[in-house]
Amino acid sequence: AQPASAELALIIDGVCLQAALLPENQPAFMELALRCSAVICCRVSPEQKGAVVRSVRATCSAITLAIGDGANDCNMLQSADVGVGLRGEEGMQAFNCSDYGLSQFRFLKTMMLVHGRWAYRRNAKLVLFMFYKNVVVVLPQFYLNAVSLFSGQRLYIDLMFQLYNVAFTALPIMVFGVLDQDCSKADSSANPHLYFLGPQRFYFNRTVFCQWVISGIWHSLIVFWVPYLAFSGVNITSSDGATTDLWADGMLVYLQVIIVANCKCAIETTYHTWVTWVIIAFSIFMWPFCLLAFQGYAALESFGTYEMSGLLERFLGMPMFYIVTLLTVVAAVSRELLWKSFRRKYFPTIYHRVQGSSNDARDGVVVGADLEPQNPMLTASEGESPRKAGQDISTRQSCTTYTEGDKEFEHLAMQAGNKPAASSSGH
Repeated sequence: AQPASAELALIIDGVCLQAALLPENQPAFMELALRCSAVICCRVSPEQKGAVVRSVRATCSAITLAIGDGANDCNMLQSADVGVGLRGEEGMQAFNCSDYGLSQFRFLKTMMLVHGRWAYRRNAKLVLFMFYKNVVVVLPQFYLNAVSLFSGQRLYIDLMFQLYNVAFTALPIMVFGVLDQDCSKADSSANPHLYFLGPQRFYFNRTVFCQWVISGIWHSLIVFWVPYLAFSGVNITSSDGATTDLWADGMLVYLQVIIVANCKCAIETTYHTWVTWVIIAFSIFMWPFCLLAFQGYAALESFGTYEMSGLLERFLGMPMFYIVTLLTVVAAVSRELLWKSFRRKYFPTIYHRVQGSSNDARDGVVVGADLEPQNPMLTASEGESPRKAGQDISTRQSCTTYTEGDKEFEHLAMQAGNKPAASSSGH
């Protein structure tokens, strides 16, 4: 399809639309429609509304959004990928059959530019973190087999291993998926170009997935080999001169996995609150409490195991335990922090610039010219002119600098504008 032109619009009524949607005419109709920046279908039936949405989905494989406020819009809402129903004077039918319900049309801006973008980023990083944390916990078992002639020997005690995804790493990513915000609500509304990151698959693509997997492999190497080289063999790690056994090494590696995985979640979190830190600390300190509980009930074979007996007391009395834990966490986390700092300093992305300008505005630093949104209408509230909305004080304070050198802004805006998409309305 050709790029949409801002100077072309198509208006078609129900009679002509019926002919245009015939199989032999539909390709030409869709090609014409995709050349236009706006297509208005008037006096159409509910079935035709749904047919238009289905045609767009089939022709250009776009993510479609339909919005309507009456019973005659239900077909259209259910045909689109995302259906938004308005609760108004025409009843509750559209509101009830939609994916999302709004009380007023103006709330669509906040739903898409703020909450929709937040949700996309949270879900993308949640999925990536699920793969990452399982790479970190599984690969050390393969490393152990590499030094034990692939005998199949287990590294972790089963009772603790089963709690990894349930107790030790579940809550931090849940809090992230609910609360995290890379940019505030005001910044997201004032900078609609941030929404382009979604259609461009910025947060979830093959490159990003491989980066997270590589990060998991690196962390798995650190959390296994540092404790293994320090505690295995004939190395004396305690004052009584005794060496540690396999289960002690495995529990130490398991602790490093828990700490590093939760630190990774903290690093990826942008909106830190006391809830975030409490949950992360709780997840880490669950390890000694679970270890103490399981070794305390070792006499009950259905609940505890003798393999864990006395491990916690032995660890707490070893200076090497604290040294190895600190060294492992610093070696694993420092790469993440250095890379993120380097990227923010020398290769900043769009949201980095928005965050930086927002921080400068709060500190009273003048950051330069106001950012002109790609589409001024996106920043205008109901009954307010686009120009007035662009001059709002809160917008000016939170906007980022946009200069001719910011090619990334223009590149994303052009690609998002040229990418086929569809939106249908019941009005």
